[in-house]
Amino acid sequence: MLLKNASAQQDSVAYPWPEGKRAAISLSFDDARESQVIVGTKLLDQYGIKATFYVVPSTMQRQLAGWKAAVASGHEIGNHSLTHPCMENFDWSRSNALENYSLKTMKKNIQECTKKIEELLGVTPEVFAYPCGQKYIGRGSKTKSYVPLVSKMFVSRLARRSSQQPTLLQFCPAHRGGDGWQKL
Repeated sequence: MLLKNASAQQDSVAYPWPEGKRAAISLSFDDARESQVIVGTKLLDQYGIKATFYVVPSTMQRQLAGWKAAVASGHEIGNHSLTHPCMENFDWSRSNALENYSLKTMKKNIQECTKKIEELLGVTPEVFAYPCGQKYIGRGSKTKSYVPLVSKMFVSRLARRSSQQPTLLQFCPAHRGGDGWQKL
């Protein structure tokens, strides 16, 4: 009974939302896909909505002017690693597999990404999204979490829950080709 009452009291405390707002959402996008900056940021800006974009510099460079404009309009840029390593069970990641990384190589990959973002966009990322939502490097008994490493480098981290499955774009109702943004 005491716990129930304490919980009810906590729930009744009002949060002082800015400007009288009653809720907030967080929008984030990974990989610096071209459509995010060509279509997405313009659409978000049209409605006064800001998002966090977790970028991979090599992909971001294809639309650098657009990413600079996104920063200028107030969108946040986060670190998504220099080379986007994932587990080797993905065919496209086998030559850049997390199983072949050490904490030292992962740290260097993340630091180089931050450096490149600073050089290209003039901002220092404060947030990080784990590539493929995967938080471990190494293989077998040498597998280690790199969460402690990232937590020392960034104020916030984003990862998918392991039960979450990525949306297959061909089944996404809003998908009209490309990489997921519907052109309006």
